[in-house]
Amino acid sequence: MLRIELNTDEQMLLQQVLERRIRDLEIEILHTDHAEFRNLLKEHLALLRRLVSRLTTPVALAA
Repeated sequence: MLRIELNTDEQMLLQQVLERRIRDLEIEILHTDHAEFRNLLKEHLALLRRLVSRLTTPVALAA
């Protein structure tokens, strides 16, 4: 498992980049006619959403 420590500015920037990619990907999915490629894009979209969720979820502090 890879762990990356980010300061607040880095976290905010990464979240903005991911959210922008999510918006772009949603549009790309709407305009994609090939079903297999659209499914691949949907998988990428789900992964990006999970990443954003993890960025916005506070981590419990070790005792």
